[in-house]
Amino acid sequence: MTLPDQRREAAAVLHADGFEIRAINEDSRSVDYICSTSTVDAHGTRIEQNWRLDRYNKNPVVLMAHDCDDIPIGLASNVRVVNGALVATVTFTTEDINPEAEQCWRAVKARLLRGISVGFKPHAYRWEMVGDREIFVLDDNELLELSVTPVPSNPDALALRAADTATLQTLRAEAQAKRAKPETPPMKELEELRAALSAKDSELAVTRATEAKLSADLASTRAAADKAAADLNDAVSRAALLTAEAERLGKSNADLAERAAKAEDALLRSSVEARVGKDVDPAEVEHLVALRKAAPDLYEAEMKRRSASGRNDALTEQILPADAPEQRSVAGNPIDNLNKALARHLPKE
Repeated sequence: MTLPDQRREAAAVLHADGFEIRAINEDSRSVDYICSTSTVDAHGTRIEQNWRLDRYNKNPVVLMAHDCDDIPIGLASNVRVVNGALVATVTFTTEDINPEAEQCWRAVKARLLRGISVGFKPHAYRWEMVGDREIFVLDDNELLELSVTPVPSNPDALALRAADTATLQTLRAEAQAKRAKPETPPMKELEELRAALSAKDSELAVTRATEAKLSADLASTRAAADKAAADLNDAVSRAALLTAEAERLGKSNADLAERAAKAEDALLRSSVEARVGKDVDPAEVEHLVALRKAAPDLYEAEMKRRSASGRNDALTEQILPADAPEQRSVAGNPIDNLNKALARHLPKE
């Protein structure tokens, strides 16, 4: 850090006095202090209890009246914000280390030395309206040191040194200027911000377009699924109808086949009866019909021979082969002879 920077940092350090002791422990030579609160002082200034403590906790020295050139009179511990107040425990060193610390310790025990002061640097400040009163707020405060001070305890008073008064006036002026004319970001930062916003807008547009496409695809998929379900239902219904129709047609075809077979039998019988006459034995007609179905050529030959002979038993004589004299010589019923002849020519099961 350069010397001008150090001077600016030193100039920004404020010292706020006026807070008090909470408890004294003589055995440990320690005192619990309320170091700072957010009470508005008589000058219209408030210290927000928003503290940066890392730097101070690395070197938690306690001075006498902010005397940075002298040996510290003690160390602080348990520095923290409790119920909106900065609190700490100060342990005074012994006389052999710092005689002034012993004097301070005795004065504290006697309640002659009761005040404690915070040395801090505010990193943010602003004007703020509280009711009908405008106050100056110090915020984001970095604690630098604690000091025991003889300033009487007065939570409504901010005791400032001349340097503190000048620093505070400077900060108030800067806050007033910022309020009158808001700080504009550098052009490069502004352009980067605009570019980032433009990129975000582009990403948002792409995201919205993607969402719209996904929504359209989803709607199309749902419509296709609905159509497929409807088509499937139609197909199931048609399959049921076709199954019923096939069953009906199967029964109808069977009926037709049966009727056709009966019609064919009737036609054959009529044909046979027409050729042999109505006075022929019905059993002989049945055999002739069977012969007509099994051997049409033999049936025609026999009918021709029967027609030429004019005899009913001619059929038997013609069917019997010439190499069966024993059968021809046996007298019998022509129907029996016909059955035997048919048995020889009909296909075996």
